[in-house]
Amino acid sequence: MAFVFPAEAIIAMSPFLTHGRTQKGDIAMIASAGGLCMLPRSLRYSVMRGDAVAYLWVALGGALGAMGRYGLAGWINARYGPGPLGIFIVNVSGAFLIGFVMALTDEHVSVSPDVRRFLTVGILGGYTTFSTWMYETHQLAEAGDITRAILNIGGSLLAGLLAVCLGVIVGRAV
Repeated sequence: MAFVFPAEAIIAMSPFLTHGRTQKGDIAMIASAGGLCMLPRSLRYSVMRGDAVAYLWVALGGALGAMGRYGLAGWINARYGPGPLGIFIVNVSGAFLIGFVMALTDEHVSVSPDVRRFLTVGILGGYTTFSTWMYETHQLAEAGDITRAILNIGGSLLAGLLAVCLGVIVGRAV
């Protein structure tokens, strides 16, 4: 089975690219991860370093994680009624899973960087960004930086809520 990613999708998920559209002849075809992938010319050097493969693993994991989030939250909401319970369970389970995976791969099981990225940044990042936020907060606290851990929690909650409010206002105004 071949996976074909349109260049626009790669551009959208590549933060270091400065343009949003491709020019004629700006696409390179490469074989990677068992399929074909179309990449903009600006990524050719990254491809030679292997960065593009990492992006593809993260993208694949992110898609799987997002489908998991959608499926689990949907099942919970269908079973118990609409509300925040589904996402709450996704967020808390994601926090548990990233802690488990990071501890397991740090201390017990040796995995390649691609596998670790696929599981943590990809699957769990797509499943929930809450898991990454909680793991990073845990790392701060474990390192003894309690002040920054507390500021990370409070600041993220406040900034996130304000961002949602702003997004609702802008979205309603459009």
